[in-house]
Amino acid sequence: MVKHFFQLTSLNILSNITVPLTGLVDLIVLGHLPNTNALAGISLATILFDYLYWSLGFFRMGTTGQTAIAYGAGKIEECNFILYRSVLLALSLGLVILLISPIYKFLGFELLSGEQAVKIAGKEYFESRIWAAPVVLANFTIIGWLLGKGKSQYVLILTIVANITNILLDYVLVLKWNLAAQGAGVATACSQYVMFFLSFIFTHHRGRGNPIDWQKIFIWKKCLEILTFNRDIFLRTLSLLVAFGTFRNLSSVLGKTTLVSNAILLQFMLISAYLVDGTAFATESIAGNLKGSNNLRQMLSLRNLALQTGILFNTLFILLLLGFAQTFLSLIVSDENIILYSKEFLYWLAPVLISGTFAFIYDGIFAGLTEGKQLRNSMFFSTFLIFLPAALIGWYQKSNHILWFAMFLYMLARALSLHYYYHKLKLE
Repeated sequence: MVKHFFQLTSLNILSNITVPLTGLVDLIVLGHLPNTNALAGISLATILFDYLYWSLGFFRMGTTGQTAIAYGAGKIEECNFILYRSVLLALSLGLVILLISPIYKFLGFELLSGEQAVKIAGKEYFESRIWAAPVVLANFTIIGWLLGKGKSQYVLILTIVANITNILLDYVLVLKWNLAAQGAGVATACSQYVMFFLSFIFTHHRGRGNPIDWQKIFIWKKCLEILTFNRDIFLRTLSLLVAFGTFRNLSSVLGKTTLVSNAILLQFMLISAYLVDGTAFATESIAGNLKGSNNLRQMLSLRNLALQTGILFNTLFILLLLGFAQTFLSLIVSDENIILYSKEFLYWLAPVLISGTFAFIYDGIFAGLTEGKQLRNSMFFSTFLIFLPAALIGWYQKSNHILWFAMFLYMLARALSLHYYYHKLKLE
């Protein structure tokens, strides 16, 4: 198991890290434009996309857990059914989102706080990026399916190709054609379509020799089971988005400098999360396989291995970040005031990321075991009883330090509550 774990972890990290690094390239490109309106606008619009896509992240998480269990039990045909039903539902829901996107955009920007120029840039980004909605959800399911089968090498290829496409289009559309926020949105949307068509080739190739009975695919009852199974994961993710959306919106209320600075720090936090998620995804796949093969006795070893690996990665990342803070911040943005302001709050990332490591690993365990109820309850507790009261105090006191303290409490509450639920499962 140890060898398999590190094989999956290394591949997952390589594929995961390209995503925030691409986001970092976006920040670098936009951060060196004459003003920061485009950068702030994208940060604002990203709140809407986070709510939209992350709340539907169950297409990835649920597909991974279900596929891993079926694969561990040797039910190859059922694995294929899971893929096609999930992709069908994802594309259908993505088209619905595209149709109602004008209403969502209007309501979203009415609720968000920000200067008028920032909102205009944010709307340009939203209008460009939203056209990828159907394939974004489809990509979630395909990646989840590949992870569930332990095919992380295909996920690596998909993410590298998509993110290189994004970076190249950023260069052309933003720097060469001066399209700013609109160009960044087009680049992101196009990269998602590239990923989808390439993933279709991969899944079609893997399916040869295993004919699919399409009449069994289009069974509404089975499709409904997927949505019902993922209800708790949906509610869990929606609560997560409430926390991060509130954090960003309160950052905007505290001023454009705070909004841009916190957006940069959140990008560092995202890089760390993707590093640890490489470990969490491997844990998710193996946990599902163990459940499918009725071999849960190895869960304790898996959990300890995953936690130790995740803590090691995040500790090294924190030391690197703190040691070269000036270099990293100067690379992203040229505004000296934002750099100085960001350095003041950079140290909050250490406690946030360490406590977050435990939360992410436990997320992987529960998702792999398809235990969505515990994930939901933990997130409800952490978001509504811990984070929101603390964050509102930060807003009332107009203190970014208290806002970051609220983020630390949020991560700590997630870790402790999931640890409690893990021992209640009595897996060992």
